[in-house]
Amino acid sequence: MCVIFDAPTIILSYSCSATPNLPTAPYVAALVYTRDRACAPRDMSPQALVEFRALLDYTINSLS
Repeated sequence: MCVIFDAPTIILSYSCSATPNLPTAPYVAALVYTRDRACAPRDMSPQALVEFRALLDYTINSLS
């Protein structure tokens, strides 16, 4: 359940879905493109790029 504080005395609550019903394919495609196009040293240091790609891989696998 999510709680929204609309005013100091009014509390609105509604049910929140943990996984929204959104298509993930466009997000996965964008993340794959970003992962494949990032390069070092233009965008970031080599170690930062390794960690960034690992995070993108984790996110891609989570959405797939």
